[in-house]
Order: sequence, then structure tokens, then C-alpha cells
Amino acid sequence: MLVSLVISLIPPLVEEVIAVKQAMRQNLIDDFMYEEALKEEAERESRQQMSVRMHLLKSDSKEQLTTLEDEMLN
Repeated sequence: MLVSLVISLIPPLVEEVIAVKQAMRQNLIDDFMYEEALKEEAERESRQQMSVRMHLLKSDSKEQLTTLEDEMLN
């Protein structure tokens, strides 16, 4: 009787172990995807900041050129 009870408990335990392993695997995948999304967002923000800096540098250079040209003409 005890043997049959133990045998009857094995399949649900195996199913539970499999379910836990699948959940852990999915959590690892989700964590990886989240980290990748964060990296992509950080790279995108970095590119945007660089673009803004380049634009500001170009505008500043144009203003300096205009000022220099004005000074040369006067």
C-alpha cells in the first residue's frame, strides 16, 4: 500500500519539477530580453545625445563664423 502511494505521487512531482524548470527557463529568457531592451534604449539615448551635441557644435561653429565674418567686414 505504501509503495503504491509513493508510486502514485511520482507523476505529479515529475510534472511539478518540469513546470518549475520551464518557469525558471522562461524567467531567464525574460531577464535576458529585458536586459537587451535596456541596452538598446541606452544606446538609442546615447545616439540622440550625440546627435544633439553635434547639432549644437555645428550651430555654435556657424555663429562663430558669422561673427568672424561680420568682424572682418567691419
